[in-house]
Amino acid sequence: MSPEKMRKYGVENSLVKIEPERGIAQVMGFAFCSDNNDNLAKALLLRDFAVFYHNRLLETVKEEQGKAFVE
Repeated sequence: MSPEKMRKYGVENSLVKIEPERGIAQVMGFAFCSDNNDNLAKALLLRDFAVFYHNRLLETVKEEQGKAFVE
């Protein structure tokens, strides 16, 4: 979000910093996460495989539907 838009719709406080001269509008946030990041790569790989598999299933269904219309 641009600093101008942030200033128009938001209020600067301890969590929101707006620096228009630097073109920065930032909001501080907190995340609760594990220090063990070894699983991130595995999770992304699994997600990518699931998307690939899902797309292959959709291609197969489209091919089968096309054959049904031809017959």
